[in-house]
Amino acid sequence: MDARRLGEGIRGSAESTVIRQRGFVLAAALLVIVLIAVLVAGVLFATIEEGRIAAGAQLRDRALTGAESALSGAIAGWIDRSAQPIGVGGRELSTISDGPTSVALTITRLDSTLYSLVAQARSTSSDRAAMRRIGVVISVRKSVDGAVHVDPISERWWSELF
Repeated sequence: MDARRLGEGIRGSAESTVIRQRGFVLAAALLVIVLIAVLVAGVLFATIEEGRIAAGAQLRDRALTGAESALSGAIAGWIDRSAQPIGVGGRELSTISDGPTSVALTITRLDSTLYSLVAQARSTSSDRAAMRRIGVVISVRKSVDGAVHVDPISERWWSELF
């Protein structure tokens, strides 16, 4: 037996080396395809979640707008409530509904000139809902000529309640 033949038997033939390289290329191509599929699935999932987050934020903003509007309307159209009992027993509750947003407005007399207004708005869509609850404490004064002045107490005219 000659040395050249002996070396070919140990190292393998040239054909088996080409087949191994083709097998490696196939495995590498399949791995790349799987990685690309995983990346596409990740991007799709992130896009769907971003859409859900945006829809939830839109519902929360709509609920906040409804609650602010209810408080603003109650202050702008203030009627004399001086005969209303002080405390929780004298609460006045009203509900305002405008399409997918409904607001429950509670007015509580705290003392002779202070009132607490709380608006709880619920905004709904076909598959989710959001709720915001805000409140304001107002001071009501009557002037000598009988005009009623309604002023929020704090610098920020409302605060979020939890």
